[in-house]
Amino acid sequence: MTPPLLVALTTMFGLQMLRLLITDLAVYLRQIKEVDIALLGLISLSVFLTGFLAPIIARVLSRRNAVIVTGAGLALARVVEQFVSSAPVDLALTIAGTILFLWFIPVLVSELEDEDAGHAGSVGIGLLLGISGDTAVKGVFDTVDLSWVQGSSADIVVGGMTLAFCGLLWRLFDGRPGHENGKAAFQPALLLAIGPLLVIELMLFQNIGQQTVLTGWPQPAAYTLILAANLAGAVAGMVSVKIEQNVAWPTVAVAGIVLILVTIGEWSGIWAAIALLAGQLIASAVFVRVAASARGSSRAARSVGEAVWFNLGMLLFLIFVFAYYASYDANLPIPRGAILPIAAGIATLPLLMGGFAYARSPVAVRIRWTPVVPLALLLLLPAVQFVTWVDLKPTAGAGLPIRVMSYNLHQGFDVNGTLGLEALAQVIENQNPSIVALQEVSRGWVIDGSVDMLVWMSQRLEMPYAWGPAGDSVWGNAVLSRLPIINSSNEFMPNNDDILLNRAFLTVTVDLGGGKTLDVIATHLHAGNEDSDLRVPQTEAILTHWSGGANTVVMGDLNAHAEHPEMLSLFDSGFVDAFVASGSSGSGFTSEADTPWQRIDYILTTPDLSVREFEISESLASDHFAVSTTLYK
Repeated sequence: MTPPLLVALTTMFGLQMLRLLITDLAVYLRQIKEVDIALLGLISLSVFLTGFLAPIIARVLSRRNAVIVTGAGLALARVVEQFVSSAPVDLALTIAGTILFLWFIPVLVSELEDEDAGHAGSVGIGLLLGISGDTAVKGVFDTVDLSWVQGSSADIVVGGMTLAFCGLLWRLFDGRPGHENGKAAFQPALLLAIGPLLVIELMLFQNIGQQTVLTGWPQPAAYTLILAANLAGAVAGMVSVKIEQNVAWPTVAVAGIVLILVTIGEWSGIWAAIALLAGQLIASAVFVRVAASARGSSRAARSVGEAVWFNLGMLLFLIFVFAYYASYDANLPIPRGAILPIAAGIATLPLLMGGFAYARSPVAVRIRWTPVVPLALLLLLPAVQFVTWVDLKPTAGAGLPIRVMSYNLHQGFDVNGTLGLEALAQVIENQNPSIVALQEVSRGWVIDGSVDMLVWMSQRLEMPYAWGPAGDSVWGNAVLSRLPIINSSNEFMPNNDDILLNRAFLTVTVDLGGGKTLDVIATHLHAGNEDSDLRVPQTEAILTHWSGGANTVVMGDLNAHAEHPEMLSLFDSGFVDAFVASGSSGSGFTSEADTPWQRIDYILTTPDLSVREFEISESLASDHFAVSTTLYK
């Protein structure tokens, strides 16, 4: 069972390093260091192009030594990264770890095939076990990557994984003679499918936050659904390999069409669960069949072919992920919504063109069912989240006064580019607000480590939430409330076609108690100091929706100064600036947190409400300061 477990741990390390690298590039370099997006793309491309050096590494070191060196290097990079707090060093380690992963996979599968073509199926099952194991670990830690988890528990997990990896690597070669002539090899072109499939897995099928949003289920249920789909997919993949006949191209075409369909648009409710199950069954079958399709070839041709096709697939992985998130910064020729369907099509294309090559090149592929056992055992891990899950209930209000707060969370990252949800929670907790408006809430963006910030914050602060998607279904605004939320609605801005990152405003009606309610409008307006012309239609949309009602508060990062026309329209309509009305002194600057120079975060109230105790929380947990005030009648 060594090969599938070794591949599984390699995959887990690789996925963790890939996510960390993407986060370091997008947050540390792009947002913190303000590196130009073109240069960022060049850096990313350089890292992934390095993967094509795998055959040279194998030739220089010998393939067996290359497996040992790259594997041990990957494990070392991962464990050291766990204990590093310096962003530049972390970036260097994630680059090194990613390169070693891109080298390790092709040299490992070549070495395994030297032993026995039957190991091919084990590689596919190992990939699935690694993907599922990665998801299982993220679920146990409430979708937070191990690198960002505070406390010793994550360190213990990473240390245990590293020791297990080194033990399996040692066992792989312990007492085994080397083989100079392999018996069979993968059909190399089929390895192209792995990169595009990993895009779909990370962004959709294994994304706990994304599936929580799409299904509308409590997160432990969505987490369980994903692991169950993984297990079902692994079984389906192994059954497909056991069928001793070539899979006809119409069958592959239908499977590809289904995979494309489940990635087009966004399914919701029970249909999202069905789409996940159908998509994962197909993706899992592809993983296993790609790895199990084999035919004879020379050792040299095999090594080069596997490295080239695998890294071409991983290059596509980079292109798709980069294009999806770069589209929020620049106009690209590919629509954002087309990226996952294109990835699904490309994953199917090699199978259509080359067939599964099973009947044409029959090889006795040995599929062992023992790896299904750890896949099944992973289904026990959601019990951890079920046990710790708090079924939140609002508390009855006693009317005014109540404390309210607005906070731009910077997608969970502090001014140094470190994901620190606990520090953000403490800023909120210190003000003890009854209602909190949140902006830049990420619920599954890969560039933010695929963390579901909203569920994490809601559980940590024991405050129910209302969700308002904006940029896409997992990025936007939210409201946390200890008081009952009677209803909520989310409205997209009328000029989203004119901007790259969609904006929206979330309206919730809160029961204050005693027959009184409060309407809260939470929003995050378009960014850009000189873009008042783009924010004016957005404030007008808010005013139209508000229509002059009493007991209303507008909170959020409005990205505007008080004298800008979009703000003046709000003031002219009767809204009162809580900072000014409370008699607060000083500049009131809220951004940037490390060098504050502007006031763009606001709490605005209707004239029937009075405000006191306005406070700015000067914390570096985000690149914005939080603003809080107490509402009185």
